[in-house]
Amino acid sequence: MAGYDYASEIFGTKKATAKAPLTDYASEIFGTTPKPADQPEGAQRNPDGTYGQPPEGMIANPVTGQMTDRDLLKNHHLQNNSQGGAAVRMAGHGATLGLSDEAAYLGGRVAAGPEGGTFARENERAKVDANRQEFPVTSLVSEMAGGLAVPASILSNTGKAATFGQAAKQAATRGAGFGAVYAAAEGEGMRDRITRVPGGLIGGAAGGGAAVPVAKAVGWAAQKVGKPVARLFRDRRYYTEEGGISPAGRDALKQLGYDADELSNAFAREFSKGIDDGVDPALAARAAEMEEFGIPAFKHNVTGDVNDFADFERARRGVGPDAVVSKAQRLGDNQELAARRAADGVAKELSEGIPSDQLDAAQAVTARLQGLSEAERTAAQAAYKAADGAGVSVPGNVAKGVVQRVQGRLAAEEIDLTSDIYSNARAYMSRLQKRGEGEGGVSLRLIETFRKDLNASLSRAKPDDRRALSIIKNEYDAWVDDVVTAKLFDGDEAGFGDLKEARRLWAEYSAKYRGKDRGSRFLQDMIDADAGPDQVMRWMFGASKLGSGKMNAPLAATLRNTLGKSSDEWNLVRQAAFRQLTQKPGTETPGAAGPIPWGPQKVSENIRDFFNSPQTKPLANVLFTPKEKAQMLRLSGALKRMVPPPGAVNHSGTAYEGARVAKKMWEGALALIGYKAGGPAGAVAASAAAKGAAKGAGWLKAGKIGQKVAGEKPIGPVAAGAIPGAAAGGFATDIATSLLYPYQRE
Repeated sequence: MAGYDYASEIFGTKKATAKAPLTDYASEIFGTTPKPADQPEGAQRNPDGTYGQPPEGMIANPVTGQMTDRDLLKNHHLQNNSQGGAAVRMAGHGATLGLSDEAAYLGGRVAAGPEGGTFARENERAKVDANRQEFPVTSLVSEMAGGLAVPASILSNTGKAATFGQAAKQAATRGAGFGAVYAAAEGEGMRDRITRVPGGLIGGAAGGGAAVPVAKAVGWAAQKVGKPVARLFRDRRYYTEEGGISPAGRDALKQLGYDADELSNAFAREFSKGIDDGVDPALAARAAEMEEFGIPAFKHNVTGDVNDFADFERARRGVGPDAVVSKAQRLGDNQELAARRAADGVAKELSEGIPSDQLDAAQAVTARLQGLSEAERTAAQAAYKAADGAGVSVPGNVAKGVVQRVQGRLAAEEIDLTSDIYSNARAYMSRLQKRGEGEGGVSLRLIETFRKDLNASLSRAKPDDRRALSIIKNEYDAWVDDVVTAKLFDGDEAGFGDLKEARRLWAEYSAKYRGKDRGSRFLQDMIDADAGPDQVMRWMFGASKLGSGKMNAPLAATLRNTLGKSSDEWNLVRQAAFRQLTQKPGTETPGAAGPIPWGPQKVSENIRDFFNSPQTKPLANVLFTPKEKAQMLRLSGALKRMVPPPGAVNHSGTAYEGARVAKKMWEGALALIGYKAGGPAGAVAASAAAKGAAKGAGWLKAGKIGQKVAGEKPIGPVAAGAIPGAAAGGFATDIATSLLYPYQRE
């Protein structure tokens, strides 16, 4: 519809129109007063007070029959207008892309026929003109805001683009469409609408394209100033205001095979950044796997496209323009270096940043076990000395009671010590009986010595003999407890407390370092003075593959419990175990050139096999926590993305060499053609031209090598930009038309 005609007033091209005072007719036009008594039946009253055929351009109110025109309607709305009402009406006008008057026409036609539709349309146009004249800024802003509302915002945000240039191009295209519709809707009559379309087309394209950088700038500012505003311009579905992964993000990660609770902050940050950049969630997660460890994630790594991989690998092997080859080799080398650093970083995290290899771990463990063994043995001996120093002794007559007690118990169990099957029990009872025959008291040390001898006899006795010795031991211990309870001893009572503590310490020491189970023997082997660091290293980590040595899951658990779960030595063992998966075994020993790391494919396979193989999975569960295992498996996945898929690489190298030869032949052929055409100078020129063209092509192709994965983002509030652009185009059209065709437009 034709809005407020600024151009006509500015340039004086609008014809003067006779207007009757609004106060004379407004109430009659809008049906607020009855018809005058002098009005003939069936006659129409004109604004000048006459009756009969109305002047051209006049319309009738279908309710009152009163004749009016748009100027009268506009003046009425100017007197009854408000800024709030203007904002609401103009927002609706923008939301319908300038078609609110046509919508009013349809409504009026349904309600009161063709005349009703015409009056409703003119009345709506008068409202818009009044709003624009009285509240120009509010009207423009509200109209732009309406462009963001349904359905305009839906239409404007359906397009997505990966780059800024693509976004601007798509936005300009869509803006041109919006502008053309808006300009046509603002016109009146076929000729006027057609005349306005080019200006709206151009203005809408400019406004729609401009909306992209504006939206980008607003989004950046919103991110800096306040996240509530940023939500209007950015997709926040997968993360919370605090930057953590939202429930929707957790669900998305779960569908992709990730547990959000096991992810590192670095992964969550990179994943959220990818989503924020419009990258597909699956691709964002793949890129996050690499970027989490500081490994550059190029497009071919993330998509896994065989053709992209082939282009990159060909260039790395020297095929293609020099610029492409140089860039691919530099990026590839940097990526492999980053991968090595990533593996080294994960290893050092296991021991709080302290670097260590298998040999370091073996030496540290041996030294710590020897120290622990010596300290525990010394503590037990000190407790025995304390008990002996208390001067506790049992009177001789009391000591004789143990022999009688034991003999009574053996008789009750029908054990005849004269039989040869009880030789050890008979010998022990003989010694016990002789020790109780003295006149003096029996010291606490002697009582404990007898008990130790009894334990030694038990360890080498046969089954029947062992049964008899067990009965003797139980009765002997019960007798000691009775003596303590009845206080049938001389000396400090604290000596018995020291004795119990000494027994406990010695039992623990013996179980760890003198036992016969596999765990104890494993510790004994590593403490053995004859075992060197190289041998201990092989026992723990194997000669080649982790898990192929002596140390399995139970033995690793024994070692962990002995060293301490959070001890430095155990963490060094864990770091060394992980390094066994990332570097060639044996290269860390003295005299070697230094640790030689495996390539990305080998490291990836080693990690995955170690955690998934039934033979080594239990050991992995002892060595590493669930979160550490999840991190290492993500590293495995990141390294695997560096490995070209089948068909991307010509491993024989013949194709690459053939391509290089073909390139030289082509350059030679061009030089020969140039020589025939222009002699030596022509040959030089042709050769230079060929190299120049190759460099140009290489410069273009190099831009595609090592690209990151670009996400597709909404192209922005195009309708909001297209509306003022189309309005500006329409204004320019008004000016041009007024200058070219004066006095032609109403």
